[in-house]
Amino acid sequence: MMILKRANRAAFCLSSSFKWFSIYNPSTSNIIETFENMIKQQRFQDVADRFKELSRHEKVLIQSLFQLICKDVFKNKEKWDINAIADIANTISLTEHLNSAEKFYPVLHERFEELNDDSLVKLIHLLTKIPENGKKFHRLYYQKIVPLLTNQKNNPKSFSVALIAFLHLYDTYTQAQIDCICRMVSHYRWSLVPKHCVNILTYSKPPLQSRLMEVLMENISFYAKYDLLITN
Repeated sequence: MMILKRANRAAFCLSSSFKWFSIYNPSTSNIIETFENMIKQQRFQDVADRFKELSRHEKVLIQSLFQLICKDVFKNKEKWDINAIADIANTISLTEHLNSAEKFYPVLHERFEELNDDSLVKLIHLLTKIPENGKKFHRLYYQKIVPLLTNQKNNPKSFSVALIAFLHLYDTYTQAQIDCICRMVSHYRWSLVPKHCVNILTYSKPPLQSRLMEVLMENISFYAKYDLLITN
């Protein structure tokens, strides 16, 4: 009898769990329909935010949804919020579909001046992954990326990504840039993730590299001591 009660309780729990799963894991068609409705309603930032929040289970849909989004972006590109497009391009690149993200580059460059600072950082970061694309836009970067490095409103992650992009793109620096970069890195250094500290040192060139090593040596020693360079 005790075994039977336990079995019934287990069956009830399993049934409840299944109902919960069904409620909070809508079908593929429902997810796609949700995106279609948001696009029709021109809720473009909602599209970008929901796309970014897809669960692992839902990520199997990512290419289908991306094609759906692409179709509307190129059909109604003037209506779309350019910063939402940058957000979507960044999300698709983080899922290892970098070639898919490239489809948005012409639209992003066409409306480059409309990008806010966060979107600009994302775009520059994307383009550093594909150097042949990046080289075409050095003039645009030069006008935009240096001010990004000195913008005190940036969060540490945006600053470090912008700096890594800058170091990717430029081999020589003015003394004023070196002083400014070192000052900003010193300001943010304990807020930078370990891998960004390593990348900043890796991609910088002398004489900036030696200056940054002085600034970040304490961080690197701390991260190495606790194996944070490996896990992060």
